[in-house]
Amino acid sequence: MHADEITDALNSSLSAILGGQSGMDSAFGTGDVELEDNAHQNMGAANFDAARFGAR
Repeated sequence: MHADEITDALNSSLSAILGGQSGMDSAFGTGDVELEDNAHQNMGAANFDAARFGAR
């Protein structure tokens, strides 16, 4: 029957979509952690006293 072929094709497509979403979620999580690490590293290297406009 064609219904079985259609069902198999739909299941394969759905599996591929779910796999792609899982990969995107993993990449987003990794990027989020990397962004935080970079921000903390840059804050540690920044000279905040040099940016003040008031009397020193």
